[in-house]
Amino acid sequence: MPALANKQFILDDSGKPVAVLLDLATYERLCAAAEEAADVRAYDAAIPQALRELQAGECVELEQYLAERKRQ
Repeated sequence: MPALANKQFILDDSGKPVAVLLDLATYERLCAAAEEAADVRAYDAAIPQALRELQAGECVELEQYLAERKRQ
């Protein structure tokens, strides 16, 4: 992500930065990046359980899953 060219801060009474103003495109890029990072963390967290289930034989082929789902 490119550096912000026009950084705009909101300051408190003592001059300390307490907030930042972003243009909409930058805000949307930041939100998308945060969502992608959350997805990666969720995937990483799910892997150990998925591997345990796979090793325990607690899985089905995609075709079997789809067929069972279609019957419901």
